[in-house]
Amino acid sequence: MNWRIWEVVARPALGVLAGLVCGAAPRVGALFATVVLTVAAAQAQAPPPEAVVADLPFLDSPDPNSVVIDLAREDGARPFPLVLDTGASFSTVTPLLARELGVRVRATKRSPYRRATRLGRDLQFRVDVRHGDVASRTGREFGLLGGNFLVEYVVEIDFPRRRVRFLDPAHYTVPEQTSDPGETVLPLSLVSNRPIVEVEIQGNPVKVLLDTGASYGVLIGGSVARAAGLESQSAAGLSAVGVMGEIGVEFSEAEKVRVGSLEFSDLPVIVAPRGLYQQGTANDSLIGFDLLSQLVLRIDYPRKRAWLRRDSGATPIFLGADYTLVRASGALLYRTEDSVFAAVILPGGAADRIGLQPQDILEGFDPSEEGFDPASPHRAVASQEAVLVRRRGENGHWRLLRLPE
Repeated sequence: MNWRIWEVVARPALGVLAGLVCGAAPRVGALFATVVLTVAAAQAQAPPPEAVVADLPFLDSPDPNSVVIDLAREDGARPFPLVLDTGASFSTVTPLLARELGVRVRATKRSPYRRATRLGRDLQFRVDVRHGDVASRTGREFGLLGGNFLVEYVVEIDFPRRRVRFLDPAHYTVPEQTSDPGETVLPLSLVSNRPIVEVEIQGNPVKVLLDTGASYGVLIGGSVARAAGLESQSAAGLSAVGVMGEIGVEFSEAEKVRVGSLEFSDLPVIVAPRGLYQQGTANDSLIGFDLLSQLVLRIDYPRKRAWLRRDSGATPIFLGADYTLVRASGALLYRTEDSVFAAVILPGGAADRIGLQPQDILEGFDPSEEGFDPASPHRAVASQEAVLVRRRGENGHWRLLRLPE
């Protein structure tokens, strides 16, 4: 069974499919001022119309750091929403979701299930019954579109425009190289249908998995961090949970990460000091949604090449938030409909110095108000002056605090 890391958690938390879990409200959003990324209509090596097998929009999802598309046939068939997960070697669906899709789940079935798709090709998938055939072990229901289906196509994921195109490799080929400074082409290897490329972290070559199913931007194993000279520390509220349970992670920052000819500066990095417990590639490293969200990505599975295009205005992202703001305040701040709360506290930052804790609610900020400035809570914390917060005690009661105390 392929490995997956399902979430980065800010505790206490509610589960969200395949991504960031932060919060105590049904609707939670990242608090940040994003730079809107635009991609020119005329891209280099644009696929011809006859190459496009399907052009699908991202579906709205509780987890903004995921690519969810509907593969249902266009003849009125029941919706077939799946997370496009390049890090999954085989497509998998949890039991309850499978039943909602009309699948008759059998615990003793060993061969894959099949379902027709709008691409004119059946999807073969497994139903995860390792923990029973009624529902998933974690309580989160999901479907993953994995490598066993993707390997037949050139898959284009346009993160800025929130669209996925499946391209016929008989009519379109990712070029071996490109001269555009905003683009790069990388050779890749396929390990269990998963795309592996080589990047540089602090000048050190590292094999990483291109993983659209992972929320974070860069995750590396402890040995990779040591080779790159990166020091990491625990960050309050930050942990990773995989299919085999919780994985210890720490926070770090890389001055430079190069993906082919594309260079990224001052990137947040999540380090797994003890690795991913044999759930990942040999060096326990990947590039996920936060970094990929700044790109247009084409993975040519048949020819084992990946083409990436980056917009010049892109800025570093940390779990969906503008990392420039997070770095200034030392806190990953999230919002509900009418409040702002801390999710992760970076070690040694302004939030850490004034004593802000995960799940503290910042007083005086209402995201529902007209003209609300998402950067204002970050500025307040970064100033290290008086910040009013509500904090829940061990007895469950809330108390008002002025930080620093």
